[in-house]
Amino acid sequence: IIRIDSVTILKRDSIIQSTRRTFHKPYEDKECSTCHKNYTRNQSMAKNKTICYTCHDNLDHKYQVLHGPVAAGYCTQCHDPHKSKYQALLKYNDNELCFNCHNSSFLENDRIHQPVLETSCINCRNPHGGNSSTFLTSDSCYECHDNYNTKFSVIHGPVEAGLCYSCHENHSSKQPHLLINTTNGLCLNCHNQTDLNITKAHNDTKTKTCTTCHNPHGGANAYLLTQTTNQ
Repeated sequence: IIRIDSVTILKRDSIIQSTRRTFHKPYEDKECSTCHKNYTRNQSMAKNKTICYTCHDNLDHKYQVLHGPVAAGYCTQCHDPHKSKYQALLKYNDNELCFNCHNSSFLENDRIHQPVLETSCINCRNPHGGNSSTFLTSDSCYECHDNYNTKFSVIHGPVEAGLCYSCHENHSSKQPHLLINTTNGLCLNCHNQTDLNITKAHNDTKTKTCTTCHNPHGGANAYLLTQTTNQ
């Protein structure tokens, strides 16, 4: 009788998982001509999305902005056309695939968005495209953060539009709260300094930050004044 302890079983399962393969359906069925019928051996198929779109959704007009490899037709930049040990026939696993092209130097900054260290890029981004260059998925920020659209009666424009990245970096920042600039400098990216100076309440803006009086996400009034200010 051979006794197998729990540790051995875990090792066995780990080996099985690491060697498990996902096969592209035509390859698995040995239907090579599904993709190769119009090509000779010497022709490159690396850039030919029309083959992929024979079976898969055409992404050309699905998003306002397309991920570079998708726009260029290089599906095989990320996907193996035959088999893979990763889901969706990816060539590498999770962030390893993204960092083949994208710079990971942001991980060296002092303030890093925690999900970047704990989850994969595609938890927040659509790898094919989106409505902005960040490819953030709908409500991706609200998977972890409070949804301010239900918290305030008046919502700051970028918050209401779901443009969190207008004020916050996605990955890391040298500023608190992952802001893309210092507080007042950030606000003045959109708000006009000349218009603000007309109001007496803004006479001391050189010594105070905008968020001393205004909630940057929303409030109970059109000026997004904080409760303390109202009192």
